[in-house]
Amino acid sequence: MSPFITSYIKSAIKGNPEAQYKLAMCYYNGDGVTQEYILAIKWLKLASEQDHAMSQKTLGYCYFRGNGVKQDYPQAYMWSKLAVGNGLAVANSMIVKLSKIMSAEQISEAKSLAVERLANRRTE
Repeated sequence: MSPFITSYIKSAIKGNPEAQYKLAMCYYNGDGVTQEYILAIKWLKLASEQDHAMSQKTLGYCYFRGNGVKQDYPQAYMWSKLAVGNGLAVANSMIVKLSKIMSAEQISEAKSLAVERLANRRTE
């Protein structure tokens, strides 16, 4: 295993969201490790839960495409919305794309999930 992967793993285990994101992307792309979407999702979720915007955007994309997770448009919308809220304006393009293919009920569900997630973060 390459030194940079080992470094990412050590930092990711300690809870560093940037290292978790970088490790996730290594697993997602098969860069220095065997490509494993499930491990990529694990690390993306951990970083996303710490409000790491790029992880949230990428996790939203994974839910949109069904890479490593079951395709779920409300989850894709929610994580993209949270990424925008954390300053990553480019994630808005996913929201626009999803808004064109989701039902009003799915969008409402996604917005509720985002509000719930934000409320939970404030009480942690």
